[in-house]
Amino acid sequence: KNDDQIENETQEEAQEAMFCMNGAQMDGESIKCELLQPEPKKGKEVEKEKDKEKEKEKAKEKKKRSDSKSKSRSSKRRSNVKKERKKEKPLRIQKQEQRQESQ
Repeated sequence: KNDDQIENETQEEAQEAMFCMNGAQMDGESIKCELLQPEPKKGKEVEKEKDKEKEKEKAKEKKKRSDSKSKSRSSKRRSNVKKERKKEKPLRIQKQEQRQESQ
């Protein structure tokens, strides 16, 4: 009999995993799941967790800034392409003009 523990980020994730796996079959054995309460954290662990959260927030902010920059660049590219397309006449109109000139 094997006992394993899996940690989830949120209570909802843990409940969903338990709902999906409890009673499932693996290698001919039935899986039994139960929720465990997390162990209380000590001082250093709490500080490390806070540092990790701060790093995640910084990474999110940095990503938002880079996403907004890339969006502005891509919108500039699109506007340049639209301007070029407006300058060119549609192929159908170009062919009509060629026919008229040749007649």
